[in-house]
Amino acid sequence: MLRANFLLLALATSDVCGQAGSTAWRFTFTSIKTLATANTIIHLSEIKLYASGSQVAISSISASGSCASAPNSAEGLDKLYDGLVTAASKWSGVTAPDPGASPPTVCYLDITLSSSAFVDQYELFSANSQARDPVSWTLSYGINNVYTVVDTVTSFAAPTTSLTTYGKLNIAYSSGEHASISGDPHILGAHGDRADFKGEDRGTYVLLSTARLSLAVMFEHDKFLTPHSRLWVQGSWIRSVYWTIRTGAGRLLHISLNAHNPVWNGSSTTRTTLLDDVRFSFRDKTLAVQTPDWHTKAVVTKGAPHWGKLRMDVEVTPQRGAASGAVAPHGLLGQTFDGDSSPTHGKRDSYDRLDDGTPTRARKGIGGLVTTSAKAEGAIEGAAEQYRTKAPYDTAFAFSRFGAFAAPPRNVTAVRHRSGGR
Repeated sequence: MLRANFLLLALATSDVCGQAGSTAWRFTFTSIKTLATANTIIHLSEIKLYASGSQVAISSISASGSCASAPNSAEGLDKLYDGLVTAASKWSGVTAPDPGASPPTVCYLDITLSSSAFVDQYELFSANSQARDPVSWTLSYGINNVYTVVDTVTSFAAPTTSLTTYGKLNIAYSSGEHASISGDPHILGAHGDRADFKGEDRGTYVLLSTARLSLAVMFEHDKFLTPHSRLWVQGSWIRSVYWTIRTGAGRLLHISLNAHNPVWNGSSTTRTTLLDDVRFSFRDKTLAVQTPDWHTKAVVTKGAPHWGKLRMDVEVTPQRGAASGAVAPHGLLGQTFDGDSSPTHGKRDSYDRLDDGTPTRARKGIGGLVTTSAKAEGAIEGAAEQYRTKAPYDTAFAFSRFGAFAAPPRNVTAVRHRSGGR
């Protein structure tokens, strides 16, 4: 079992570039591992692109920007797709991109494929000087000379050995649906479903459960003053997030983020790391965790509308087709990807009356107390306690999908029947 305590970063997702894909793909490199001097070289030994698990053929590559020229004819662009990962077969560009320049300089590699392809995975290979390996870049596809970014990587933890793979990086193509939980927690489901959910103080509840991923959150109760109505609310926030992931290599990862200490391995440094087929990206108190099937992110914030109140917002997005596979997702958010395209609304807290029964509008000035209590009744299968786990990384709950080989979507008809057809 591999344990790690990582923190959050938003990883870019993209719209699908059409079922036919594209022949034009562009890497825009923005920094290398160590920029020693103004004329430092950037280099790589190989680039591979994949579509549906198969490598796609590259017809040609051209370079522009800071790396337009090669230091010699033996280190040309053809070395990037000759199938060799050796010191004698590498591409070098003069010079490396410089993010500190005014304006910053970048290096473009334009790749032309032999035939149009929907690239969903790629692989870079380091050369023989680790300091010159790129660590930040974007990947874009082009249609009619208009390029759309499909992947963004910042401060990647490049290989620590020469002439080796960075690992296969999956492109996070959005399915067009996402679900989230935010604020004093408000649920927004995949089809616009709306409900409020207050977990028990220090209780852990599963948001997303799939065959290889379980995402849970811990609630903390808190009393706060609303920004506009100036009403006291005894509510709750999400302040810890826990991921349990089974990687493609079979390793079990336990990942956590705590709002009270929003750092990645003791540091607030921006970084992207790949463990087997799972990518972790951290930046500005945001952690994005991307598996081949799901893109999830958690954001630590004290911002609007509840200025100064520490909390976390969580969002989950399936990759193309992931929510319609043999194992339908579940959890408080996961179950809303039920394939029916219609929202199923649940209970939401009312602030019309104070706890003592007094109408809120009858108040004079600031004050009065409302205690929230909604647990998404009517929007979820079963009851709230059926989503609670005994421990943060426990994947077992009433509707668990972790480790399953087949599971149907929730019975949305029964859910709506119980809620009166909402």
